[in-house]
Amino acid sequence: LSNEPIHIDDTLLRGRAAFDRRTGAFRIDDAVVVSGAVPYELSVGVLLPDYEREDHPASRVVAQVSMPKVGCQDMLASLPKGFAPQLEGFELSGTAEGQLAVLIDWDNLDATELNSALDFDSCHVVRAPHHMSAERLTGPFQHRVPVPGGWRTFLVGPENPDYVPLRSVSKNLTRSFLTTEDSAFYRHSGFITKEFQSALVKNLERGRFAYGASSISMQVVKNVLLSREKTVSRKVQELFLTWHMEAMLSKDRILEIYVNAIEFGPGLYGIGPAARQYFGKHPRNLNPVESAFLSSLLPAPTRRFRQYCRGRIGRTTSAKIERILGHMHKRHRLDEEAHALALETPLAFRGRKSALCRQTKPRKKGKTS
Repeated sequence: LSNEPIHIDDTLLRGRAAFDRRTGAFRIDDAVVVSGAVPYELSVGVLLPDYEREDHPASRVVAQVSMPKVGCQDMLASLPKGFAPQLEGFELSGTAEGQLAVLIDWDNLDATELNSALDFDSCHVVRAPHHMSAERLTGPFQHRVPVPGGWRTFLVGPENPDYVPLRSVSKNLTRSFLTTEDSAFYRHSGFITKEFQSALVKNLERGRFAYGASSISMQVVKNVLLSREKTVSRKVQELFLTWHMEAMLSKDRILEIYVNAIEFGPGLYGIGPAARQYFGKHPRNLNPVESAFLSSLLPAPTRRFRQYCRGRIGRTTSAKIERILGHMHKRHRLDEEAHALALETPLAFRGRKSALCRQTKPRKKGKTS
């Protein structure tokens, strides 16, 4: 749930539970969890594995949580202390209500269903703590990032010579990112709804949090406002802050922050340094193949950076670049002529090798005694 202790105070749980020892069916009915001033209605049905059942032989979980119309501030205050520390200090107005339901069939995870009916439209942020306020991202801000051997801070703004305004970034690159990371970026409100169910299935298959259904907006929040820990706590805070940021910033500004703040290699942040490092170019001059390569680095740039150090890309990356170019063409982000030309254009690294290549060079295998 969280890397830090969670304190549950002023919380009441009431309801009915039943367990059928013959069929392995466990149910919680008419349950209410009252946290602060908010009564959450809860129902859970579990068919445990290794039981013989005629009607429903599969092991499955069905759960539903409902929240009646309550004050948005009451909803926020109902979170246990320590669960969402970065949201402390936010003041909200308006009301909210919603319902979340999930069905998991352990014998057929592809049949998993995740449904939500959430209405937060009347919620508004009245006050936000400065360090978490999306308003401070409207102008230059300091960005603290991990680098090999420690941390460093750099300015995301025009005063930094490495900063690149969105208008000076090649359309090839932004269209490539939209294709690989968030095709509906300019149409949604920060969340790729259909991806949440897909991510849930993949996480259940792997038995851990490996996928987060992150839109570009969510990635900006994760990289700029939060840590990269994989916990339920961080994801909840990420969802809230994404909603807050989408209400405060334009889509172009969010994308501008994205290309200037994300990592393209170990300690290599922002498209300005990345385009110079890999191709010896300004970002405005990146061609479709170079742009597709930069997109292919995500979400593991510190590992995929090694291709550059070797001076060539592997067959897997080459095939991925072709797929990205194909999707760009299919989605009308690359016309027929440009697509054909891109397929014939080899990827050529022209940037000067950095000290990072010597640091990340794998050791040669030797004889063992």
